[in-house]
Amino acid sequence: VNAYLAEKMQPHMAKLKAPMGVYATLGNHDLFGDQDRIDQEIRKAGITVLRDETLTLNNELVLIGRNDNLAHDTDIEKHASLPLDIQVSGHAHKGQVFPASLITKMMYRLDYGHEKIGNPHFFVTSGYGFWGIPMRLGSQSEVIIIDVKGK
Repeated sequence: VNAYLAEKMQPHMAKLKAPMGVYATLGNHDLFGDQDRIDQEIRKAGITVLRDETLTLNNELVLIGRNDNLAHDTDIEKHASLPLDIQVSGHAHKGQVFPASLITKMMYRLDYGHEKIGNPHFFVTSGYGFWGIPMRLGSQSEVIIIDVKGK
């Protein structure tokens, strides 16, 4: 939160607009004691935070925002058999500092980017923050926009 406030990021996040709203969930590093401040600052930017909540939009789109349980055994292939269309997952910061990106690529089926596995589309971002040292080398901060179109 301190870096977010110091860099005056709220006006930039507030520019995110979508016809059915803008939504977020908290990442694993957000849950280390500062989650309420982070939640509050995101909401001030006009973004709805889903914390283990389900939201149905226009009776046609169901969003499920799950808190990261810090489990290391989440298997994206298991989710590929579930009746869902899109999963936006947490991130490994795309390694944050090279050569860590090589390690995350070996650890996860999808450590960064987009892949269609079975029916669902899976997205994993590099996140907009950082962990530990406040720098990146070989990865970028990002917020992704996914345009969802009906049949």
